[in-house]
Amino acid sequence: MPDPTRVIRPGGTWPSPVTSDLVARQATRLSHPRVSASALYWIERRPEEGRDVLVRHGLTGPPTEVLASGASARSLVYEYGSRPYVVGPHDVVYVSVLDDQRLYCVAPGCAPRAITPPPPSPRAWRYADPVLTAEADGVICVRERHGATRVDNDLVLVATDGAEPRTLHEGHDFYATPVVSPDGKRLAWIAWDHPAMPWDATLLYEATLSDAGLGRVRLVAGGPHEAVQQPRYATDGSLLFLSDRTGWWNLYRDDARGATSLAARDDEFADPPWSSQPSYVPQHDGTIAVTWSRGPWYHLGVLTPDGALDEIDTPWSTIVSLDGNGDGTIVAVVASPTAAPSVARLRLADGHAQVVRAGGRDEVDAAYLPTPALLDVATRDGEVAHALYYPPTHPTYTLDGPAPLLVTGHVGPTSHCLATLDYEIAFWTSRGIGVLGVDYRGSSGYGRPYRERLRGQWGILDVADCVDAARDLVRRGLADGAALLIRGKSAGGFTALCAATFHDDFAGATSYYGITELSTLARDAHKFEAHYHEGLVGAWPAQRELYDARSPAQHADQVTTPLLLIQGAEDPVVPLSQATTMADVLRERHVPVTLLLLEGEGHGLRQAASIRRALEAELSFYGRVLGFTAADDGAGESGEATGVNRYAAPMDYDVVKSDEQWRAELPGDRYAVLRGAATEPPFTGSLLHVDHRGVFSCAGCGQELFTTDQKFDSGCGWPSFDACEPGTIVERPDHSLLRSRTEILCARCGGHLGHVFDDGPTPTGLRYCVNSLALEFAPVED
Repeated sequence: MPDPTRVIRPGGTWPSPVTSDLVARQATRLSHPRVSASALYWIERRPEEGRDVLVRHGLTGPPTEVLASGASARSLVYEYGSRPYVVGPHDVVYVSVLDDQRLYCVAPGCAPRAITPPPPSPRAWRYADPVLTAEADGVICVRERHGATRVDNDLVLVATDGAEPRTLHEGHDFYATPVVSPDGKRLAWIAWDHPAMPWDATLLYEATLSDAGLGRVRLVAGGPHEAVQQPRYATDGSLLFLSDRTGWWNLYRDDARGATSLAARDDEFADPPWSSQPSYVPQHDGTIAVTWSRGPWYHLGVLTPDGALDEIDTPWSTIVSLDGNGDGTIVAVVASPTAAPSVARLRLADGHAQVVRAGGRDEVDAAYLPTPALLDVATRDGEVAHALYYPPTHPTYTLDGPAPLLVTGHVGPTSHCLATLDYEIAFWTSRGIGVLGVDYRGSSGYGRPYRERLRGQWGILDVADCVDAARDLVRRGLADGAALLIRGKSAGGFTALCAATFHDDFAGATSYYGITELSTLARDAHKFEAHYHEGLVGAWPAQRELYDARSPAQHADQVTTPLLLIQGAEDPVVPLSQATTMADVLRERHVPVTLLLLEGEGHGLRQAASIRRALEAELSFYGRVLGFTAADDGAGESGEATGVNRYAAPMDYDVVKSDEQWRAELPGDRYAVLRGAATEPPFTGSLLHVDHRGVFSCAGCGQELFTTDQKFDSGCGWPSFDACEPGTIVERPDHSLLRSRTEILCARCGGHLGHVFDDGPTPTGLRYCVNSLALEFAPVED
């Protein structure tokens, strides 16, 4: 039953303070916190600046930037990057800089000094996961060298005086997370080879370390069916690591007996190692601060030498990327359903937490923020998948029936949903649209067997679980079966595209830089993911038929679901051609499709302007397919719009050009009308009195809009029509000139045409009042 204390209003139309501007401002990502003797450091991704900032927060004073303003601290090793910096004695920092990927030394009060040689071509040599030698006279790190025909990775020692880097170990396809023992005499690291990914099969090595390099190298753990990660030395010199040999990532100690389990539990003590985000910190007293999870909820505790695991009560649902000096205090990135990811200090003795850097500001009342519920979903083949449901949430409005539902898959096949405050989710729920994040079979957080259910089944199980989860919410009465939507980013975009191609449950689908053609991915994938698809789909090219069978682009003739494709122009992971080819095929078949191309973006949106544009286009797209008009940003609690509806902006159309391109292509007066919404003086238009047979097309893109049969003389001073060609016009509210009107725009390019009124004298009752400058006329022979 609807809540009688709230106003009933259709989903998608609720006015919300969670605007696209707010989402972009709150999209700051915090990662890689590290502590030194006198300061706390972290990486801060700032979309409004389009860069990753290395921040230092001392014991006193405000936080400061380590690098000069404008510089970005980011490594491109393995394309996704990993930890790009390390802090040495006296707060000397060694950091990888995005522009050239060289490693720099930054001493307090000094300008950055490069300590690695210039690469032979831009960004050809890259460095990540740096760790200092015991004497701090060298930096050991992962190096990646891009040549003309191959990419090589190894472990190198970079002298802090800028001497030529020295190779310590090579021969494996990949290396990660080198660590030096407290006495400086041993080095441990992770390595693995194609076709494995680092959560499939890795090797943990240890070797003696001296001025001469590495001595005897021994294999500590790992193998073809074991993924080892996060080696770290305890203060007593023993080597700790995480292994999933039991089916769960648990903590082990290497000793004379081999690997000894320290806390055998059916829980995950780590996430898949896409980058170095430590999940445990050894303490001086022999205890270990650890985090673990089962699904989306994380726990913090202290593991004692006798094997007891004492949980610490915290308000956080996410606790990741731990670091500390072993003194009983740790730092981590923490979050909860009501708090965006933040950097915090946590005291292990009592769980006391101090937020050092909040990831979001309290700009929105908690009454607009959803509380997620974890659901078990029965799959069509009798198994169980998992999902997080975020209900529509608003202090004033409610629905008179089930809500529209936006299903979303997580970014990578081996990732999982988080029960944390995400303003991008609140953007939808505060407008009356429920959100369902699906941890389909293959997601992490539920043990290795669940993660490996996706082997050979990508494009099948993930899609089926998303469809089944949506149907499950419809059966529960939580979702409107006629108003189901699906979206996803990267791998989630592929899942959304497959759902739109091979199923008819969804009214619309949005793919952010999603894969459309698996064979192209198999041929063009970068080194890190060069064989990832083989574990997810099948052997390439021997099983090419599987790749074709699961590729949305290969079955575009089946697609009837409207699509929105959002793509970075400089994406190194999913080539731009994937989105453009898919869009071209669908346009030829007259399937509604919009391609939003974002300049300066790669695989993921890092710029605030891009985040705003994408969300606005997406909301307008859902409004078109479900038939609602979104409230304006800043709409009052009455629900009435207070300005022009920004969510039908021209960026959301099939023909998308920059303002400079439009200015170059359109004469000044025509540009003013089509792109600036100007109005030509009445009774001056060249097409006002044209009445011979023909077609009136958009002067911006050539789409046919009206015919002479639809034209009539209204006496208003502008060409008037009582109807338009189906699907060629988009309407949006116009509250300019202190009165309410309905603006009409070309559905193909978003060009302003004029307005439509319901005072027409013909049987349709409509009067499309159009500027001559917005039209081209082509006569047709009788």
